[in-house]
Amino acid sequence: MSKIEIIWDTLFKYWKTFETNFVGCNNATEKEILELEEYLQIKLPSDFKERLKRCNAYPLEPTNVIKSSCFMIGGGGTLYTIDEIQTSHQDFKEYMFDGFAYKHIDTKILPKDIVWDNAWIPIYSWNCDELALLDLRENIGEKYGQVLYLYQEFDTLGVWADSYEDFLKSIADAILDHGAFNHDDIKKVRDRIKIEVGK
Repeated sequence: MSKIEIIWDTLFKYWKTFETNFVGCNNATEKEILELEEYLQIKLPSDFKERLKRCNAYPLEPTNVIKSSCFMIGGGGTLYTIDEIQTSHQDFKEYMFDGFAYKHIDTKILPKDIVWDNAWIPIYSWNCDELALLDLRENIGEKYGQVLYLYQEFDTLGVWADSYEDFLKSIADAILDHGAFNHDDIKKVRDRIKIEVGK
């Protein structure tokens, strides 16, 4: 299997053990993905669109009547569905007023005192305290599509993974290593980024 196939196989097997009623994913359609791009006014990278096609949300009942609004990675980690991406993105646009700046950002990673950018797409949260953002700013060249980590206290921002596929792989690797992506794993991400950005 390819790397991405191994990742998805790992995630699906985990969800089947984590959610006893897991019966498969509700995949996003091409139309839904296009509508998301039109809403964001941004072209999504192929690895992220692949994820939406494979699993946007999944039904919790065999009848497929009840669908989860989000699905869990373990502990408190939640991959956002298309609807949640739109809602969260809108919330940030409204919350982040002009001039709001992040501190403690190393210039090697991101410019200091950077203001919220609407090309940051919320894609994941950990207990609503910590976020993963798909970085789709046009001016970052080859880094387009990297995944950023943002602590809700807004004092830590840095690169979690070079791509969405690598972000998923970090979760899948933890599951393969010790059976879950848990609090200790997200803490390792947070601590690494704090060191990298000099916080």
